[in-house]
Amino acid sequence: MTEAVQPMLDMEAVINFEVSEEKPSELPANNGKKQKEKPKRRPRASKTEDSESFLRPKQVRKKPVMKLVPSTNNEFAPFTYEEAHFLAGEIDKFMGTQIDFEILSTIRYEPTLTAVSDPSQIVCPENFFLLKSHWQRLHLAIDFFKWDVEVPYELLVNELMKAINQLDPMLPYKLRVLVTKNNVLRVEAHPTTPRIDLFSGVNNYPNLQPLDPVYKVYLDTQHTSISPFTSFKTTYRDHYTKSRQRILKNNGDLEEVLVYNTCNEIMEGSISNVAFRRDDKWITPSLVSGCLCGVVRNTLLLAGIIEEGKILRNSVKVGDEVVIFNGIMGVCYGRIAE
Repeated sequence: MTEAVQPMLDMEAVINFEVSEEKPSELPANNGKKQKEKPKRRPRASKTEDSESFLRPKQVRKKPVMKLVPSTNNEFAPFTYEEAHFLAGEIDKFMGTQIDFEILSTIRYEPTLTAVSDPSQIVCPENFFLLKSHWQRLHLAIDFFKWDVEVPYELLVNELMKAINQLDPMLPYKLRVLVTKNNVLRVEAHPTTPRIDLFSGVNNYPNLQPLDPVYKVYLDTQHTSISPFTSFKTTYRDHYTKSRQRILKNNGDLEEVLVYNTCNEIMEGSISNVAFRRDDKWITPSLVSGCLCGVVRNTLLLAGIIEEGKILRNSVKVGDEVVIFNGIMGVCYGRIAE
């Protein structure tokens, strides 16, 4: 099995996020609407049972306005769902309690992200690709859905390491982190494909290497309405499943399908974000298209490798060059196919 090497992209400058607090007058949230203070309640202690962790409710305090600040001091623009709704068109009316879902993040365990010769010492937080970005996105979704849940970073790290310690730490894995509104966190581990370079789609472009994966990328034939379930990663994925069933021809092996919204704007892939090659730049749909706020997408934006822009469905042609990316595959090259 070919062993992957550490990505060539300099990650230190783009993934060291910190959460900072500002006064509401300095950074408006929820389009200027006042947030109601939650009633005080006594926090419960956290405990762990088998593969599930019971999370403590958030400690009551005046909720600060939060933004993510990378180590480069470039502000990460907070995502405003109301703005996406206004600009991108129709929203499905299924925000009600009839939908049962969990908040989800899929994290890659990659042993080659750290240089350790002793296999017994290999598992550490740095082996989980973009871990802090995943953790912060979990909280963005928790806040949006107004769940009374908090996922301490230390607990997430412990649960991930516990899952890997039951497996062969020299192999890569896809770890599904699931959080419920009932304060339960669990981790599922699945084998995943080894990668030589997690950023090969951009690092090696245009001179791709023989082992670099190349995807056939198709356009869906029906629109997808934006909703919280396109903007945030959850287990409610019916819209993506239907898109893949309509279009993909090879059981999804090195294939992806792109979805578009009711304004005929490309949003993303069914399991990935996407960027198109336009005028010697990589252009990715903005968050207001309804696409997922992906952790690799955010990393590439902060690194200046991709830029946001509008991609209309009728501008996409067979043979167009794209890169698709998520927290498991990294960044892969592809072309639009018929």
